[in-house]
Amino acid sequence: MSKITPNEMRLRANKFVKEWKNETREEAESQSFWTDFFNIFGVDRRKVEIFEEPATRLGNKQGGKIDLFWEANVIIEHKSAGKDLDQAIRQAEEYLHYIEEEKFPNYVLVSNFTHFKIKNLNDSSIIEFPITDLPNKIKHFHFISGYGDKTIIDEVPVNIKAAKLMADLHDTLLANNYTGHKLELFLVRILFILFAEDSLIFEKSLFNDYILNYTNKDGSDIGSKIAELFQVLNTPVKNRAINLNEDLNKFEYINGALFKETIDMTSFDSNMRDTLLKCCRFDWSQVSPAIFGSMFEQVMTPAARRSLGAHYTEEKNILKVINPLFMDDLNSEFTEITKITRENQRILALDKFHDKIRSLKFLDPACGCGNFLIISYRELRRLEHKIIKARDDKSEALNLEFEIRCNVDQFYGIEISEFPSKIAEVAMWLMDHQMNIEAQEEFGQYFIRFPIKESANIHFANALQIDWEGVIPASEVNFILGNPPFIGFNLTNEDQKLDLAKVYENNIRRYGKLDFVCAWFILASKMIDFNNNIKVSFVSTNSIYQGEQPLIIWDYLFNIKKLKIHFAHKNFKWSSEASGSANVFCSIVGFGFNDLNDQYKLYIGKELYTCSNINQYLLPEDSIFIKSRKKTINKNIPQMYFGNTPIDNGQFLLSNNEYENILQNQPELKKFIKPFISSKEFINNKRRWCFWLKDTDPGLIDQFSELIIRINKVKDFRLESNRSETKEMAQFPTIMGEDRQPDSNYLLVPNVSSEHRKYIPNGFFTKDDIVGNSCSFIPDANLYHFGILTSRIHMDWTSCVCGRLKEDFRYSSSIVYNNFPFPEVNSEQQNLIIELSNNILEIRNKFSNNSLAVLYNFATMPSELTKAHNMLDQAVDKLYNPKGFKNSEERLSCLFKMYQKLTENE
Repeated sequence: MSKITPNEMRLRANKFVKEWKNETREEAESQSFWTDFFNIFGVDRRKVEIFEEPATRLGNKQGGKIDLFWEANVIIEHKSAGKDLDQAIRQAEEYLHYIEEEKFPNYVLVSNFTHFKIKNLNDSSIIEFPITDLPNKIKHFHFISGYGDKTIIDEVPVNIKAAKLMADLHDTLLANNYTGHKLELFLVRILFILFAEDSLIFEKSLFNDYILNYTNKDGSDIGSKIAELFQVLNTPVKNRAINLNEDLNKFEYINGALFKETIDMTSFDSNMRDTLLKCCRFDWSQVSPAIFGSMFEQVMTPAARRSLGAHYTEEKNILKVINPLFMDDLNSEFTEITKITRENQRILALDKFHDKIRSLKFLDPACGCGNFLIISYRELRRLEHKIIKARDDKSEALNLEFEIRCNVDQFYGIEISEFPSKIAEVAMWLMDHQMNIEAQEEFGQYFIRFPIKESANIHFANALQIDWEGVIPASEVNFILGNPPFIGFNLTNEDQKLDLAKVYENNIRRYGKLDFVCAWFILASKMIDFNNNIKVSFVSTNSIYQGEQPLIIWDYLFNIKKLKIHFAHKNFKWSSEASGSANVFCSIVGFGFNDLNDQYKLYIGKELYTCSNINQYLLPEDSIFIKSRKKTINKNIPQMYFGNTPIDNGQFLLSNNEYENILQNQPELKKFIKPFISSKEFINNKRRWCFWLKDTDPGLIDQFSELIIRINKVKDFRLESNRSETKEMAQFPTIMGEDRQPDSNYLLVPNVSSEHRKYIPNGFFTKDDIVGNSCSFIPDANLYHFGILTSRIHMDWTSCVCGRLKEDFRYSSSIVYNNFPFPEVNSEQQNLIIELSNNILEIRNKFSNNSLAVLYNFATMPSELTKAHNMLDQAVDKLYNPKGFKNSEERLSCLFKMYQKLTENE
């Protein structure tokens, strides 16, 4: 295929339209029509299979003839003017059933002289337009020209299909005992080659034809043929053997060290060859390097592959990181420059701005397959194209080799695993090539950067062990960004704990409560120590602003490092739109040195708040640190306590089955047994029991050997403990290890409740209901307290400041309840809350056959109960603000101001 510019294609298309727009005869001119059509793209018609390929059509035993067929690429059906193109597509598709799989095309193209219609067989999309629009529709023939169609490169189904094809190839190689580093490198190289032959680096279908024409059908020689190809790709054309196979010599020299290392050959068979050819038939020019990299990594782990596409990083989420971090400012600066009226000043300013974006350097210290770097580079290149166009719109006078200054060497990454680090490096080259194609389309000139001269600086290393300044000096970095690993503090392994200790030592106390991601925040802040112009943006779990962790990490970053949150996206879905994908909710935090502009941006849902401060809870408020406290900040509000902790080795607690067995065999023990209330049993309407021997006559206990056996086991268990406190408890083996049972009735609050509930369900119990340590309780609480604690405003507070167990709420008295500002109310207001609370309990009682888990689940909550809670929510809101609140942010703003006032004298 001749490598011609998009401008030249458009000129040829105009000439083609003038010659053919009035033609009507199908038989007389169709062959010349398609010969001239392919000439638009510099494709010799002899490259394509012969016209009128004999074939069998479905339902037509006599068979038929395909008008034109390009193996593994496109099938073409031609009709005379006025004929139905839908029927032409159906006719072409009937032939597909009888085309050999290794020759199966990706597209159906039909025409009736006056119109073209294209169907993409990968995603079933269709486009139709009149022949007169052909010059403006050249991009839709990327499968012929090799110029990628940028309008479809980010389609999820295309990337998923591509990854599954590579997964199949991976499995065939793995099953043949081709494993480890050599397998990973082999796959990365094949990925590059597949992309190259569909996107103008190589001639279209060059690799496909090489496999088809030069390897045995049984696959026996593919290993050696591909090894030879790898060697050719690593050899400059001038250094290749004079008698090298002509078709092998058509492959471009790549460089970049991708093909430098010699790896063991793998053996193929016929099935493996077929799998490779399936990969060749796919149109890889459609694939987005940004999305596909993560999917490609998953092919190496079959367990992760089961949810292929479920956890890749969506481009829209990457843009939430990079736009406010740097692209918004760069685009605004560009816009202001274009407003300069004096041409010579504007051109000088554009040139200086162009040098500026070339000088920018980016570090992703947890880069994975390079998604954030890839999209950052793409956006930077697209801005560069705008600069070039604004500086000199005389396209024919441009020299793109000189004009295009930005390159992948501006980007740095650290990745702990070798395979994704290699993918990242290759994906950056692929994105560079896609941007070069866009430049060709924009300016109408041929421009390609192969052999490779520059590479992204991807380091295969542990980011928590390596010195980041060894990757790139802090003095040179402009932006640090990425998506560090999501691992909870209680899920880190021993090696990770050691890494964290090294990062945190002498810096942060209580770091054992911090999630793994926080280490990247700390190390980024240390880079800022050397260059306070660095700006950082990380994706994080929501724990970064919830519960205890904000008190630790942001106290360090705000008060020790003197940093500010510049922007944040709060609590949004980070997942694929693919079917069956998992919901992961995350936040993005951008931070750096205080730049004194007091125009910080907070994104909450679809709302944008421009504010003078973003606090550690990602709210547009002052940075208030909610500390753990033993007593409530409110006057005349009862205290909350932690439930009883048995510390009994299971001797006091009884399941419902155990309880019934005891009643059946030893009914006289019933007087020693009481209901035991834990979060799980309370919420799920289950029964549990416990032996309650506190204040029981010792002589009465002595009458039952069952009790004596259990008591002795409790004593022995406590004595064997390594904790001195537990050993002390062995002196009192008849009571709970930590006894806090109230002497009055109480309000119970579960310490853990599902994220799938709008409210944490509370409930009243008597002093004879033994409250477990998975709950907290308030002695002598009444319906007013119930109403406040089960209201929307209290849930907003809880969501903000409570800890999390996975995504579930982890309620605590010390952080949530004791810091929650109760409103000041009169008796009339209090009575209204009591009335509305009682209404809720009556409705719950009406549905008593259902568990609270069912009643309070978003999906199954009865409308009657929902309405009752809505009425209570509105009434409680008005206790704080007579006008009520529009949203959770307004409620929290009110609560934080009240908190400041209540604690100002501490």
